[in-house]
Amino acid sequence: MQKLINGEWVDCTEQDLINGDTYRIPAGNGGWQQQAFMTPTVTPIRIISTGAMQRRFTIPEEVAIASDDAATVIKSRLMNASYCDLDFQDTIAGVNYIVDYLVTAGLVVDAVTRKAELLQDGTKEESI
Repeated sequence: MQKLINGEWVDCTEQDLINGDTYRIPAGNGGWQQQAFMTPTVTPIRIISTGAMQRRFTIPEEVAIASDDAATVIKSRLMNASYCDLDFQDTIAGVNYIVDYLVTAGLVVDAVTRKAELLQDGTKEESI
């Protein structure tokens, strides 16, 4: 791969390219394919598997959840759905309730941080 710098083609890697750079790659028969590099857009993953959501809770948190009827029902609904939409209002309300309960149970110190951790963007491995 080569990048055009001040009118000259210089060898480079994809990591050397910046949004808008002109670059070219060999296209066979000694020719080149030239194009402008555009930084790929990253779409956040906001729908994850229910198993991924469950793994976000620690074992002690799950044990504590089982001791509260409402938290147990909320977790059951989360786990029995086809997927977990991190932007769905019922998911957010459920996570808020569970974390607030975990604070009263003494397992979570910073509710705001824990809620953010549970509702953070999914990873490729967590997506459905």
